[in-house]
Amino acid sequence: MIFSISVPVYGHAEFLPHTLESIRCQPVKVELAVLDATPDDSVQRVLSTYTDMIDYAYHRQDDGQAAAIQEGWDKTSGEIVCWLNADDYYFPDALATVREVFLNKPDIDVVYGHAVYLSADGNFQTYFPSISENSSLLKRKCIICQPSCFVRRKAMERVGGLNTALHYTMDWDFWLRLYHANCSFYFLNELISAVRVYPNTKTLSGSAERYREIKDILRANVSWKHRKMSLLGFRYYDLVNRTTGSLERLVLYPILSVLARLHRWRAKRKTFRIRGLKPWTNFVEDACEVSLPWYSQDVPRDVTVMTDMPVEFSSTFAGKSIALETCGTRQTIFLGQKIKACVYRAKLQEHAGQVLSFQLRSYKGPWRLLSLEVS
Repeated sequence: MIFSISVPVYGHAEFLPHTLESIRCQPVKVELAVLDATPDDSVQRVLSTYTDMIDYAYHRQDDGQAAAIQEGWDKTSGEIVCWLNADDYYFPDALATVREVFLNKPDIDVVYGHAVYLSADGNFQTYFPSISENSSLLKRKCIICQPSCFVRRKAMERVGGLNTALHYTMDWDFWLRLYHANCSFYFLNELISAVRVYPNTKTLSGSAERYREIKDILRANVSWKHRKMSLLGFRYYDLVNRTTGSLERLVLYPILSVLARLHRWRAKRKTFRIRGLKPWTNFVEDACEVSLPWYSQDVPRDVTVMTDMPVEFSSTFAGKSIALETCGTRQTIFLGQKIKACVYRAKLQEHAGQVLSFQLRSYKGPWRLLSLEVS
């Protein structure tokens, strides 16, 4: 079984080595297409050291991200198609885990799993918050994190591939057309990819064109009532990621937060947690697990953890306990608000493998993970 991976690139040369190394380390057969629309040669200089693993490439102006991805698929022949943006990357062995699902479940057309959200410099923010194993929810919101999704080529061809006229929601539109074509979805409860989330990304652009595409999808799939709630949800998540104290965030975010809690209460939904962590707010009842892929040639040495209250941690790395030392308090920004944080630091004595995993526990009740930085 071969994976056809398209990597559309426009800038982000500084992130590309992580992306390509994460593909190189996968123990599966890959046909890789790198589609570079960057005006300068910065990306080409990086790619010059990866020519052995690239099956198709160009460096020219193209017709947009969706068209580039589709061309990559058309120029390769793998049975499974996917794409990875130049600032995202896979967990080690992720594709092998996905391959096993496709091999053991020949009736499955789409496999998707978890993702972690990282800052631009690679530090943990939260887990992808919208994930659900109920694929019917696709009609209301995008429950699939794009780098963590894989599709059989025959299913992709059945629905005509990506809509190259879209520039922001081509992934969600693609999942929906697969869903309406009665393709079978499978939720894989594993960490598959790491996604950098920062203001310069298309998702956080807040552009009117993005919201127009979102409205068009909702209009075609749900009632006016659900369309209204979904749009509020998209706006809420956009505001969550605003780190500046803009008037819009200061006014709208508290209102939408209350509406979101009211909606969950009316729906009688249980608090959703991933590995013990409540996405976005990062509230933890007692313990949580945080995992990060690590592809830098520099061995990680320092861990800095910040919480919103004094806590005691029992933490391990690479199967061995590590001690987090209390380093006082300091002001930090979390969800656009200044918070007095308790700071803890630890030294990593060794680095085993390419996944950093931390189990964090408080013995004093609910707490909140404000940040976890590794350097």
